[in-house]
Amino acid sequence: MLPAAHDDDYWGGDRDIPEPRTSYQINSTNPGTDVAAGAAAAFAACSILYRDKGFNGTLSGPAALTNATYADVLLTHAKTLYSLALNANGGREAYQKSVPVISQSYGSSGYGDELSIAALFLAWATDSQDLHDQAVAHWTKYQVDSESRVFNWDSKGSGIPILFTQVLKSSGSIAGNLSDWQNKAENYLDEIIEDRGPGRFTRGLAPHYPA
Repeated sequence: MLPAAHDDDYWGGDRDIPEPRTSYQINSTNPGTDVAAGAAAAFAACSILYRDKGFNGTLSGPAALTNATYADVLLTHAKTLYSLALNANGGREAYQKSVPVISQSYGSSGYGDELSIAALFLAWATDSQDLHDQAVAHWTKYQVDSESRVFNWDSKGSGIPILFTQVLKSSGSIAGNLSDWQNKAENYLDEIIEDRGPGRFTRGLAPHYPA
C-alpha cells in the first residue's frame, strides 16, 4: 500500500498539513507502475546510503549512518516494489489509471523513467549487470530520451544519463557504454548552462550574470 496525499488546497510547511490525508492503494490487480517503481528507486537509493556505498568514494553517507542490517531491509523492499512494478497481474499501468481521482493533481505521463531509475539504483545496490541491462532496456523501450528534457516530478529522464555515468564510472563489475551516457549527460547540462533547450531556467526569471 502506497499513500498519496491529496493536498492541492494547502501550500505550506510539511508539519502543518491538514488532516485527514486521503491515501490510495495500489496492488497487483490495481497497479501503479510509476509509483511502485519510484518507491523502489527510493528504497534502493536509501539502501545504498545506509551501506555507505558512494560513487567513486564520493556522495557517501556519514559513517555514523552506516547500518548494514537496515540497508538489507531497504533493499528487500526495493526488490519487492520493483517486481510489483514489472509483474503486476493488472499489467503495467500509470497510477491514475488505477486511481483516477489522482489525475486531477499529480497524474503521470508515463513510467519508463521510473522503471529505468529503479533498475539502475538496484543495479548499483547489488552490482548486477542484469539490472543495469534492464535499465537500458526500459530507457530504449519507453523512449525516455524523447521526454521533454525538463527535470521535474513527472519527467526524470534527463537525469538518468548522469546516474548511468556515475554507476559505470564507479563499478568494477558492471559494464556499459560509459562514453555514450557521459555525452548524453554533458549535452543536457550544457543546454542548461548555455540557456538553450527546455531544461533551463523558467523563461523571464533567469538570473543574468556578468560574462
